Amino acid sequence: MRITERIEHTADPTRVYAMLVDADYQHERCRRSGSTEHEVTLEEVPDGLIVVTRRRMTTEEFPDAVKGFVGSSLAVVETMQWGPADEDGSRQAAYTLDVEGTPVEMTGGIHLTPGGAGTVHLVDGELKAHVPLFGARVEEAVKPVVTRAVALEKSLGQEWLAPE
Repeated sequence: MRITERIEHTADPTRVYAMLVDADYQHERCRRSGSTEHEVTLEEVPDGLIVVTRRRMTTEEFPDAVKGFVGSSLAVVETMQWGPADEDGSRQAAYTLDVEGTPVEMTGGIHLTPGGAGTVHLVDGELKAHVPLFGARVEEAVKPVVTRAVALEKSLGQEWLAPE
């Protein structure tokens, strides 16, 4: 299942990138996502930065059939491997979302480019549930979680980037 979500931030790509790789921002993002526990790690690599969040999430809002498959909570690992900035400040990150202990994953990219109100922040990827017969149902149950996470990213980003 293809998921593409767009956010427009009122700051330039350099400032948006700085927000996305800020440990305090990532901790707040995890808290607001409803995680019952979380961990954030940042690792500098030669061509960029890797941001990893690990969250324990409840499945209360999932359909019963899906809850029976995944249980009462999920361990979600999100990884963003950021590369260097282009001349115009654009940045790209390889993106993965892994639901540990399940055959559910999302792979794709995050793109920050100048445009719109300042920066266009695009999350684009393929959500897959490798489950015979139930894969599409699991993907449909997980998709709202991903889209809510992007909506949270938008509202938190607006607060974070607001002029002081």
